[in-house]
Amino acid sequence: MSDKPWIKIYNEVDSDCILGNKAGLTTLRDAIDYTLDNRIYSVEENFQADFKSIILVDKNWQQPKPEKLPLWQSALLVIILSVWAGLLPIYALWSLV
Repeated sequence: MSDKPWIKIYNEVDSDCILGNKAGLTTLRDAIDYTLDNRIYSVEENFQADFKSIILVDKNWQQPKPEKLPLWQSALLVIILSVWAGLLPIYALWSLV
């Protein structure tokens, strides 16, 4: 194998591990330390990997974003559903007669 540092996160053999040579894993450790101080690290310039950068974020990535409609869409939806709920019984009764 080459002595050039390399890391592979998305691999065919084991999908739940990080593969790499010693130089690559050491470089990854140093890259993570750098990211903790500077918030971003460009991987492409320093070692071969299947990802492009390491970024420090403060939000929880597992927390789903709340689905919130704008006020005009919410109002339009309520109006349409109200009209539909009022017209449907009238149409059903009219079609029976």
